[in-house]
Amino acid sequence: MATILEQHSEKAHSSILEKMKVKYAQLLKGKKTNELERKASVVNQVQEDYLSVEWKTINNRICLYFTFNGVFSQQSSVKGIEEWKRQFIGKENLKIVLVWNCNDMKGYEPRARVAWQKALGELKNQIDTIWLISNSSMIKTGAKIMSLAVSYDIKAISHESEIK
Repeated sequence: MATILEQHSEKAHSSILEKMKVKYAQLLKGKKTNELERKASVVNQVQEDYLSVEWKTINNRICLYFTFNGVFSQQSSVKGIEEWKRQFIGKENLKIVLVWNCNDMKGYEPRARVAWQKALGELKNQIDTIWLISNSSMIKTGAKIMSLAVSYDIKAISHESEIK
């Protein structure tokens, strides 16, 4: 059974994909092959936008674990924040460890980061620690911007095994 996030992503991607197909068809009328290949990779990245949220135990600590894939869109951000808030309901007196696994994230839309940053500020009192798993300097920079904006330290690591 598809999660709410997966259903939303499929709908959003269909609309975006149709727009991309129109632009791609326009490119076919006179653009160079390497430009066409570059646009085709954007279509594939849009198709890959995916976010899952689950509870996971790491080093005997229960964590809310986010897995990002592809280019994190503003639409996925909104749905992800809804799920994040839903998971926090009834746990207002707990401090929760968050893990953002961004190893398969190719990038993010600026509006997605801003929305995520706002949610981080709103939910800050319920957060114990945030672990960002990524090898991408661009994604780590985005996390650093969020961290500075909400005065909260996000611990950037390269592998899940580094979580303490």
